[in-house]
Amino acid sequence: MFCTACSSRVFSGAEETNPVEAVSEDDSQEERERKERIPQRKADISRCWSKYCMDVLRASRDKCVQELTSTEQNDEDHDTEKGQRRIFMTLRSMILRSQC
Repeated sequence: MFCTACSSRVFSGAEETNPVEAVSEDDSQEERERKERIPQRKADISRCWSKYCMDVLRASRDKCVQELTSTEQNDEDHDTEKGQRRIFMTLRSMILRSQC
């Protein structure tokens, strides 16, 4: 995460000092590559942030499922179908909240 945060900071500074230039048809191949470099790297960093966030969400989901499962197993009057429905409804509400 720290590498991604540092990369974001460096590239935001690079954008401030070197504004993004539009690629034109008259540009040479080297000039096109130079102009496209910062936006491409910024997109790479955005993908890294997305992957990191997805991993955090998965880990959180897994922990919640584990906690719900262990709580349900410890219930004295545990009803399997009722417990599974409760877990499903809890996960469903978590997903709906995260989409808003």
